[in-house]
Amino acid sequence: MNTHRNAHQGNKEITADILFIEWYEVGRILLTRSTVTGRSVRIERALGMTFYDGEIIHIAPDFTICIRIKPCLCILLKTFDFDVLGHFCFEVGNRHLPLFWQKDGIALAYDGHVYPALKAKYGDVVCLETRTLFPTDGLKAFGKYS
Repeated sequence: MNTHRNAHQGNKEITADILFIEWYEVGRILLTRSTVTGRSVRIERALGMTFYDGEIIHIAPDFTICIRIKPCLCILLKTFDFDVLGHFCFEVGNRHLPLFWQKDGIALAYDGHVYPALKAKYGDVVCLETRTLFPTDGLKAFGKYS
């Protein structure tokens, strides 16, 4: 079973169940899915609400359900050369693809058409790595999302 113990309530054990979502689902209004242990979940949120990694979406006397954002294959630009960063962000932005700030560069979800073009243009500073794209790290035209 892929749950873990949270605490004990009297003699009753409380477990944490996990609901995995993809990075691009964090802004969904309606989400219907099963947790790791097979519990059916249906969540309706107001427009503009975002799911966050580690967010507890349900608390019951014997279990909780927690959101986890799945890691995915990403194209990563590993440079802090502002000229290269600017050109890269402009090029990716013109394709209307979301960018994410990482501690060691800029990432976007893997796209089989975009990666070869970026690799050819930027060379060794572009690589593929598995990362988790958190909504709080998303870049917008005038800074990061909060």
